Amino acid sequence: MMSISIGRLVIAGLLLLLLAGGTPAGLDTELRGIDDAVTGMLGWTAEEMVGHRSLEFIHFQDQDYAVATWMRMLSLPGASTRTRLRHRHRDGSWRWLEVTNHFWLGDRNDHRVVTQLIDVSSEVDALNALRSNERLLSRLADALPVGVLYVDSDRRIAYCNSRMTDLAGVEPAQRIEDQLGNVVPADRPRILTALEAALTTGEDSDIEVSVVHTADEIRRCVLSLRPVTNEDGQVTGAITCLTDITAEASHREDLERRVRFDSLTDCLNRLSIMDELQTRLNQARLDTWTVVAFVDLDEFKAINDRYGHFTGDRLLRHVADQLRAEVEPDGVVGRIGGDEFLVIHSIPAAEDTLADLGDRLLVALRRPIVTAEGLVTAGGSVGLAYVNGSDHTETDAVELVAAADAAMYRSKRRDRGSPVITREEV
Repeated sequence: MMSISIGRLVIAGLLLLLLAGGTPAGLDTELRGIDDAVTGMLGWTAEEMVGHRSLEFIHFQDQDYAVATWMRMLSLPGASTRTRLRHRHRDGSWRWLEVTNHFWLGDRNDHRVVTQLIDVSSEVDALNALRSNERLLSRLADALPVGVLYVDSDRRIAYCNSRMTDLAGVEPAQRIEDQLGNVVPADRPRILTALEAALTTGEDSDIEVSVVHTADEIRRCVLSLRPVTNEDGQVTGAITCLTDITAEASHREDLERRVRFDSLTDCLNRLSIMDELQTRLNQARLDTWTVVAFVDLDEFKAINDRYGHFTGDRLLRHVADQLRAEVEPDGVVGRIGGDEFLVIHSIPAAEDTLADLGDRLLVALRRPIVTAEGLVTAGGSVGLAYVNGSDHTETDAVELVAAADAAMYRSKRRDRGSPVITREEV
């Protein structure tokens, strides 16, 4: 038997394998000798292993692979092969061993193979546990109702779950710009800015975006970015989550609408129209007039008494629609009482433009609705108050509305057929 140096492999075991029949074509192998390290790894004594076939100690699921590796080695005299196989321990358990076969070229009738064994069970167990955890995390991520992707420090997508492709409406891509390509153009710059902040300064972000999912469907989503750091605190990437909040956003917008708008006429309510007026006064340009028209319907109680509240409500909705048609998109209409409306508009600083607005509002009031009992017309009185852009910062919304209210009452007393405009700048 050839001399073998064992000291070079502290934890390695050595087996000497003799090819049956003394020919490289043989498949059956017989163990000729083992060292103490093999006994330490597998628990078998030399007497229990020597003289047995090597396959007796290899897991049955690994035997075909072991034979194929062996045959590849035999086809290349002087070559070495390395593989990992499960070997049976004396206690009945299985150990993962890294097997390196060296084809020994000695006497033509004495072909030997020296096999080095290294116990890699802990490493393999750790790798299997890691793969198992990866599979578990992947399954968990796919089961989440949230789209998840991971962007590395090079801004490449390293992972994307199936929910992300569903929500984004895009098959897995390599770049986040492509993966979120269906986000409406107005929202994309905010995403890229937030991603840059996450990857450079480690900032968290939550952005509400709109995603065009189909031709007739836009989903409201929250895009959350959370940086990932290593042990040194360096940012290595960012986890990006996409959550569908379409139903929640619709509910929220409905609640906001109920708070801001009159439920009957869909006009701004009293509080909202006053807020809108003050905002316009604060932001007005010097070359514009901010105008408030106070509109009060004439004899509305009599219409309710004669035609009923259902017709009265129809008439209020009709009036609101007509007023909006005259001033939108630059003007707004609010309902501040039962039959009282406020119209806010910003117009060029000119007397004729102001008078034209008042006339148009009166014409709008006189457009009738058709009922079972005939045409019903509201009619009304209109008072307008305005303020120059140069005086906006000194004007209070309540004062301007009060001036328009006073003008409306002068219109009602003087002549219901024409609006009254306050000539004094408030």
